[in-house]
Amino acid sequence: MKKVLSILMSTIMLLTIVSTGMFSLVSFASQYDTPSTARQISVNQTYSDNFYQGEEKDYFKFTINQNGYVTVDIRHDYYDPSDVFCWYYVYDSDFKKLSIEQVNHDDVYTTTYMLGLPSGTYYIEVNKGYNVPASIIYNIKVNYKNESNWETEINDTWQKADAISLNKNFYGAFTSNGRSMSYTDTDFYKFTLSNSGSVNVEFRHDYYTILSGSVYAWIHFYDSDMNELFFRVQVNCDKSVVNFPVSNLKKGTYYIEVKNTGNLIGIPKETKYSLSVNAQNQNGSVAAPSSLKATPPLGTTKKVSLSWSKVSGATGYVVYKYFSSSGTYSKVKTVSGTSCKVTGLNPGTKYKFAVKAYKTVNGTTYYSKCSPIATTVTRTEKPSITKISSPASKQVKLVWNKVAGASKYNIYWSKDGSNFKKAGSVTGTSATIKNLPGNKRVYIKMTAINSMNYRSDFSVQKRVIVKQ
Repeated sequence: MKKVLSILMSTIMLLTIVSTGMFSLVSFASQYDTPSTARQISVNQTYSDNFYQGEEKDYFKFTINQNGYVTVDIRHDYYDPSDVFCWYYVYDSDFKKLSIEQVNHDDVYTTTYMLGLPSGTYYIEVNKGYNVPASIIYNIKVNYKNESNWETEINDTWQKADAISLNKNFYGAFTSNGRSMSYTDTDFYKFTLSNSGSVNVEFRHDYYTILSGSVYAWIHFYDSDMNELFFRVQVNCDKSVVNFPVSNLKKGTYYIEVKNTGNLIGIPKETKYSLSVNAQNQNGSVAAPSSLKATPPLGTTKKVSLSWSKVSGATGYVVYKYFSSSGTYSKVKTVSGTSCKVTGLNPGTKYKFAVKAYKTVNGTTYYSKCSPIATTVTRTEKPSITKISSPASKQVKLVWNKVAGASKYNIYWSKDGSNFKKAGSVTGTSATIKNLPGNKRVYIKMTAINSMNYRSDFSVQKRVIVKQ
């Protein structure tokens, strides 16, 4: 009878703790303290648990059916700054450790770095902190996103390198050893050239700091026998894009090693990088387009027309915006012809564009170098005359709204509203036109001019009677 009462009281206490805690989803703990008894959970769902009868660890397992990346969240509402709440580890099905995180008592919410995984079953081990009461409820969630172009975190040796396609971006992230990025994580990739030639390797990352000497990663390049072809390439944290060409490669398989430096303290958990190997001159040599022109069409404020010379043998063309402040390119669209329109731009704004030609040979796409940069400025919005009057003999004064991107304004007048003459140009937002015919009705209109001398649409005409 005493044992029954004891169990009942324990249950009531646990219900009380749960009802007053921060979590609304509750699942009473069972004994999941070995991998063989691991609790099966589904991705993208939240589960609640606590350490069963004072056990030191809980095990969970989850399955993903397609390649992608995951993050594992732990939430709790127990606060004690003197100790660690828990440590948790992610393992593959062979119990190789893939990631480690430490959850302090003052970390109500902790998540892992992005972890690329192939399809399969994985395990999570949650180790209780030394002084944490077993009754404390915590929430656990595996966030999963299906991505075919993400690394698999088992790619830490060249034998398990991820195969990547030429001329496509592949994404990855460095895993951690707990509270910081204080150890080196290595990712291997491999690609195959069907013909001899050259490649350009592009590496991008979204972690930026101007700290002197901060290095984000080192990149090594090997042939199929793992002979390093040149000294490592250093990727600094204050440079988000690094390109390096590799010439005179023979047909075959090559390996790229991306290694973090072990000192990326405080790097955000959502930090990722991209890697692309762009093939060049493999019996698919293609020249860069020339004579690129960029013009904002009349009657538009958010559009630019581009045209360029035809490249012999090209399959198509890729259009890019160029950002001179960072020296980077952003793909806009792919087209088959030698002209296109770029839409969705901002009025009165300077833009720079470049074009690459590409050629597809035996299923492999080869790109040219970029064309010379073409610069243009979109047309501004049209001005609006807000006030017009004739303050003195043979004079008309007008005031208008300031137009973003306008460097000056051209003003025109007419006796009949059809045949306009230019009265002059000003840079401000008001003007007085003199020597007009007195005691006559005149019509006034104007246009805004941008820094490249492209005009906006004309304003709505205004009419006024000029004083004698």
